[in-house]
Amino acid sequence: MIHKLHEETLSLVCDERRLTGLVIENLQKISDSQLYLELGYSTLFEYCTKGLNYSEAYAYRRIQAVNVVRILPDVKEKLKSGAINLTNLGMAQSLITSDRLSQPEKREVLAKIENCSKREAEIRIADLAKAAGVTQKEPLQKEIRFCGGDEVELTVRISRKTLDNLDKFKQRRSHVNPNMPYAQLIEFLIEKATDHRPAKPNTAPQVSKNWRYISNNLKRLVWK
Repeated sequence: MIHKLHEETLSLVCDERRLTGLVIENLQKISDSQLYLELGYSTLFEYCTKGLNYSEAYAYRRIQAVNVVRILPDVKEKLKSGAINLTNLGMAQSLITSDRLSQPEKREVLAKIENCSKREAEIRIADLAKAAGVTQKEPLQKEIRFCGGDEVELTVRISRKTLDNLDKFKQRRSHVNPNMPYAQLIEFLIEKATDHRPAKPNTAPQVSKNWRYISNNLKRLVWK
């Protein structure tokens, strides 16, 4: 028997998805009618952040969804059902709004990212973008962002092979830390790479106390 609390939570999640779809619909109407200007906001983004109190990231994702919905209206139903989430839809925006893809191809992009994790969607979108010759938008954040104290946020682009190797190292260290974050893994690898072990004992040939005698080993060493 399903626990009552679980049923209630499941119902709320369904409502949350449905309401997200409705919010996107309303934002599209507000954008198309430029109602945000009448309300005293210069852009839809400003309206979302100041009028609706969304964070910048939340506002940006919803505006991306509005841009996609204009082209593929049935996206709203996919958002309501949970087949596509705002994060994956935002990553696909550059492809779907591109003039290089036909309408059927844009629908195919949506089909490719349905029910995908973020990583799966990223890989599929990157492959589709490369095949279509579409340049994806760079992330909003800079490559290096200082977070205060001694912490720095670093954004880098690496190959899939490098990512696979990092994941292999994570698995090898899973007995120490099953959920080791990439930052900690990189620190560990750097420490290993810069580990200075004690120097080996000096094996240089000894010079004879007889200063007139020069051994063959010493001659070879000097010659080298």
